[in-house]
Amino acid sequence: MESTSRSPVRRHGEDSSWVLDNTPSVDSVIAWQYRFLDRFRQKPKQLWNKRSIYRIPYSMKDLNDKAYHPRVVSIGPYHNGNQHLQPMEEHKYRALRHFLNRAYDIRLEDLVGHFRDDDRFMEKVINSYSKPIDPQWNDNYALPHLMILDGCFVLELLLSASANTCSAESPASEWCYAAKDPIFGDHEEKHGIIPYVKLDMLLVENQIPLIVLHRLSRIAQLEVNLNDLIRSFYGCRHPVQPIIEPLGLHVLDVYRKGRLFLGEYTGWTVPMSAKELGDHGIRFKRSSGGGSGDGNVGIGGFKDVVFKIAKKKNICGKLYDHFMEPLDQRRRPRPPPQIPSSVSGFFRKIFSPLRLIPTPAWPFPFAPQTAEWYITSVLLWIITAVLSVFFYLIAWWYLPLWVIHGDLYLPFLTIDEATEPILLNLMAFEFLHLGREGRDMGVTHYVFLMSSLIRSEEDVKCLRKNSILSSLPERSDMAVVKLFADITRNVVVDDGKGVGMVRREISDVCARRPNRWQASWIRNYGFDLKTWISVILTVYGVMFALVSSIMNVLNYINRKIG
Repeated sequence: MESTSRSPVRRHGEDSSWVLDNTPSVDSVIAWQYRFLDRFRQKPKQLWNKRSIYRIPYSMKDLNDKAYHPRVVSIGPYHNGNQHLQPMEEHKYRALRHFLNRAYDIRLEDLVGHFRDDDRFMEKVINSYSKPIDPQWNDNYALPHLMILDGCFVLELLLSASANTCSAESPASEWCYAAKDPIFGDHEEKHGIIPYVKLDMLLVENQIPLIVLHRLSRIAQLEVNLNDLIRSFYGCRHPVQPIIEPLGLHVLDVYRKGRLFLGEYTGWTVPMSAKELGDHGIRFKRSSGGGSGDGNVGIGGFKDVVFKIAKKKNICGKLYDHFMEPLDQRRRPRPPPQIPSSVSGFFRKIFSPLRLIPTPAWPFPFAPQTAEWYITSVLLWIITAVLSVFFYLIAWWYLPLWVIHGDLYLPFLTIDEATEPILLNLMAFEFLHLGREGRDMGVTHYVFLMSSLIRSEEDVKCLRKNSILSSLPERSDMAVVKLFADITRNVVVDDGKGVGMVRREISDVCARRPNRWQASWIRNYGFDLKTWISVILTVYGVMFALVSSIMNVLNYINRKIG
């Protein structure tokens, strides 16, 4: 075998013939990998904590590979140089020129030298990436220049959308962009390429550390809060009072924390779909906090999920809780049934659980054990049976008054082309990140909850009716169902905090007998006109029979007395 410094490659179908792989810079690739492994061996735990920008594993890309790739702009080294992203490079250099003017006409060479000479800073930047950066960025000039170019683009984009920059009426100059600038102009109307740029800035692989933007803002002497700029850029809700918070890791990290700012949702789930919960008396309401996005990213606060049992109950609900609820406890042992020995005992057996009618005394003027007594007993037994049937029919007719409702508050969500990529990248970041703050799977918990609620087209209609969901007209309800089914496929969450457990209060409300009766009625009959007409006629027939029986008994007694 012929020895060479370049790695040989065996051709397919050849046993002894070898050809040389003419790939350049193979030695530099090996050297770079060894340097990376050396750093990893020295302080593995510290390197894990420093990582924040990841490559998506192939196992996660199988679901939707396009959701993790930028469409119009590359940020950072992972996708730099892709052919379809080259048109945006022109706007990056425009942003760089504007930044140099902001920074009192500093020269680009001096700015690159400032980054390059700070070895500690550049080491932090490199360690932010989970995998070794391509060897083309090993040059002392290439990586600092890339960080400056992309950092200036992101910083200028954030500044142009903030209220602290030039107004729309200001003329274009070296400090201000034109009002109709396609990238850095007035963004009150969401159109053009800006929505795609905002989406690309939320991809896991398309990030640069925020320490780069922080360094650039200090060089330009800009008194800005980068976290607030990013939250404003994406329409996230700001804290009511200023708080001291650390600088975010990157744009995606700040955006995610902005969507998790409000609420205390811990990851519980529901036992039924949205339509089934609605049939059992659960009402869906839109959360008031968390923001509703900016029109392009229509997502509320992921943790703004609350369940409350209705405290104000009507008179029927209170009667049920006081008299009927003890009878609904199936686990409580019951005494053996007793057969009544008299009309009075039967009367007490029927109505004593309701505590509405006391045990009656003998009300008639004739003595017991006579013919009149037997006739009256039979008639009273019939009247009592009819009253019992009538009572339960009335209870069934006014069943909604017996049902106890629960209110499930959910954040607003717009289903459009950006929803799936944003949710997938947020979930991927939570799955991959082993950062300093521990694992907080808030977005993943929310997606699992929505997946539990949305199982059919009827569930989508139910949530849309209650202003929880909003989708484009061309997107069908089945497409929304498929979206959540695909997002949660092959995703397992086990953080040891009871995530995925059914909320007990929701199960208790759904398990109440009136709630189950109502759900069964809606499921079997719904709003069928024939069924409701039959029920009405039955009720009127029972009432007519009851009145007729009472009148006949009274007439008979009057004739006997008279």
